[in-house]
Amino acid sequence: MKDRRVVGFAGPARSGKNTAGLALAGIGYEKYEMSSLIRNLMQRCMGTDINDEYYERTKDQLLTATRTHRDFYVGLGQGLRDYVSEEVHAEAFMKWAEGKGDIYTPNIRMENEAFKVKEMGGVIVEIVHPSVNYDTLNPTEAGLVPELIDYTIVNNHTEETLQNEVRRVVNEYYSI
Repeated sequence: MKDRRVVGFAGPARSGKNTAGLALAGIGYEKYEMSSLIRNLMQRCMGTDINDEYYERTKDQLLTATRTHRDFYVGLGQGLRDYVSEEVHAEAFMKWAEGKGDIYTPNIRMENEAFKVKEMGGVIVEIVHPSVNYDTLNPTEAGLVPELIDYTIVNNHTEETLQNEVRRVVNEYYSI
């Protein structure tokens, strides 16, 4: 049995990765968002979080703004990969993870991020939903190669069913 558990969730947007992560948060895992690097940069440079204005919108405005908000994050994230380093998000995750206990990240999108989870002895769990597809035209939404995925969970039932299945596969992986 390993001392520390590290779980990375992969899968298309809106497949249930954050909901799956709640199963682990509820038993003491710490969460890391790959977008934390972008949020921290915005906070340091502008004294604000991108989300501040986002959460002040009405429900109708949110429905319209969600895609733009997500595109903004994707653009900044890709810009950091292109102009700083392809490893920038993965390295920020590794630095954050130092000295932590059990951790998870609900948004493993690139192979190098999956490699870092595995480097820490972690498991990659893909969450898929029957009504949600990968966006193969967007590199951050195209999905991982199958060889990097340890388990795939089909999210086609309730949140409780999804979270029970997450706990089952994580416990199975770490009992090997």
